[in-house]
This record gives sequence, C-alpha cells and structure tokens, in this order.
Amino acid sequence: MPDESARVNVRASGRPIVAPRYQDGPGNPVLFDRVIFAELLALQGDQGARPVIARQPARVEWVALDLPMPQDVDTPADYEKIRSALRPANPSDHAV
Repeated sequence: MPDESARVNVRASGRPIVAPRYQDGPGNPVLFDRVIFAELLALQGDQGARPVIARQPARVEWVALDLPMPQDVDTPADYEKIRSALRPANPSDHAV
C-alpha cells in the first residue's frame, strides 16, 4: 500500500488519470477525472480504457505498488471464487 506521501503526490500531480503499476505490470483500479469521461464513453468493444491511457501517457500518474496484481473479478462466479479462497477453513477460527 502506498504511504501518505504517495497519496499526496498523486493529488498534487494534477494528472487526470491515476493508475496502479503492480510488480507484474499496470492494472486496476484506474481513476479518471471527469475531463476524461467523453473519451471513455466514445470507446467501442471490449478493450477497456487502455486506448485512452495510451493516447497521451503524460496524462497518467502511475502509482508503484510493490504487490502482485490482484485477481480480476468480472462475474459473480469470479467473486465467489475469490471470496471462498478468503473464507477461513474453520469459521470458529475468527470467533471473538
């Protein structure tokens, strides 16, 4: 997790796109300022926002995270798979 100085630097950058860069590459979530919304709405197909990010790289503030990229969650089945993996094997392990 970035420290407080990283968060302040992102806000101070004034860049309209903020994106994480994990150990294994760029990922999500990406934050977009409202000035980018028209470009996002003009996208077609299932390509995500990669073209918007690539169009003018100077608009992007990359936040380096010393973490592996988290799993992608696109469907309820993806969510349940991750949720099951995080659930304790024995529910009593988390009893207070």
